[in-house]
Amino acid sequence: MFTDTVAPDPVERRSVLATLAPYLRPRPIAALLLGISSGFPLALLLGTMGYWLSKVGIDKKTIGFAIGLTTPYTLKFLWAPFIDRFEIPVLTRLVGQRRAWLFVVQALLFGSVWMLGFSAPQEHLGVFAFWAIVTAFLGATQDIVIDAYRIEILPEDELPHGTANNQFGYRLGNLAAGVGTIAIASSEGLGLGWALGYGLTAFCVIPGALAALWAGRGLHDRVLAKQPHETGGRWLEDTIIGPFREFFQRRGAVLILLFVLIYKLGDAMGQGMLNPMIVELGFS
Repeated sequence: MFTDTVAPDPVERRSVLATLAPYLRPRPIAALLLGISSGFPLALLLGTMGYWLSKVGIDKKTIGFAIGLTTPYTLKFLWAPFIDRFEIPVLTRLVGQRRAWLFVVQALLFGSVWMLGFSAPQEHLGVFAFWAIVTAFLGATQDIVIDAYRIEILPEDELPHGTANNQFGYRLGNLAAGVGTIAIASSEGLGLGWALGYGLTAFCVIPGALAALWAGRGLHDRVLAKQPHETGGRWLEDTIIGPFREFFQRRGAVLILLFVLIYKLGDAMGQGMLNPMIVELGFS
């Protein structure tokens, strides 16, 4: 029995290509690569870490505590103004404020992920916890820099497509640090061990670094050059103290904070404990 095959309509084909074209421009592609680098650390510290700890026999209470080590991601707004304000000697003048911080943080993050992989939690739980919180702090700081830099390199007409690409890249980073790391490290996969699994995943910093090298400086340096110089006290008031004061003067500010905390708490704990539950149920 034969069936007729209908050739794709050239008009439809052109329509699809026209729809995809804005996402394939150079700067939205750079945003995608930045998203890959941004997405992998948190995945390593949630699902992948929970799976690893379960496989080596760590109890659930300790795993729950370990998931709490990702708290820097929740508190990163506290030091974001300092990342915006303080320059890195020499490097900032060479490559700009955003890229200087990005390159330094990524280099440190690369090292901390390697050390986390080598920490052997079943034998040195304290060392493991130390490198986990260092990795969380550096991953959160990388998020701060990438979010600011992405906004600065995208023209207004490319901002929606670049933001969508960035989110897609973030999920790719999650996938690499989740499925990819477990496939490399676990005995059900390649069985190469957690040290090598985490170490290879650390190379996910490279896409973001390459994107930053290509995209050039952000707008920060040009905008900062036009602004009048502020003293430390005035900057602290305008950037940190003032916004907090203004927020808490609003009606229902505390209730809003409690709502956000309660809303995210269950989701965060459930996501972190999902892999330990799967391991306990006997799934490979």
